[in-house]
Amino acid sequence: MTALRPATLDEYLIWLRAWLDAGNQPTHAYDYPWAQRTWLTATRDFRLGGECGSDAVHILVQPGIRHVGGGLGHNNLYLADGPEQRGGTVPVFSDPAFEMLPGVREFIADERRKTVEWKQERADADAARKLAAVSSDVPRRPASSEEKTG
Repeated sequence: MTALRPATLDEYLIWLRAWLDAGNQPTHAYDYPWAQRTWLTATRDFRLGGECGSDAVHILVQPGIRHVGGGLGHNNLYLADGPEQRGGTVPVFSDPAFEMLPGVREFIADERRKTVEWKQERADADAARKLAAVSSDVPRRPASSEEKTG
């Protein structure tokens, strides 16, 4: 019998509600729906293999169940005891159920505002660099074929 099974959105929402009720915040707001393929629930004590990148998963850990070994890697653990989080990421997604949780609608709106501001800052910085390059006395060399293609 495996120690991990596919998680449900409801299981994560229950954990997230406890996390928020304990005075914590999400860390990321994603503009796409929750995806079951990367979320698991631990059904008994379990080990990890230090999975990284696309192999990493999110694991909901029920009360009394323990991570008994192996490196965390890029995996995230969401422990019902506490609640506690290990790995650093507490995401919310575009599913309507997330906006129903206390403070999440405001968190998502604030994250969107920050993204718009960051994009504007990048555009302003790019425009300033281009203007500085045009007014520079440094001679420009033609772009190489490698630079033209990418």
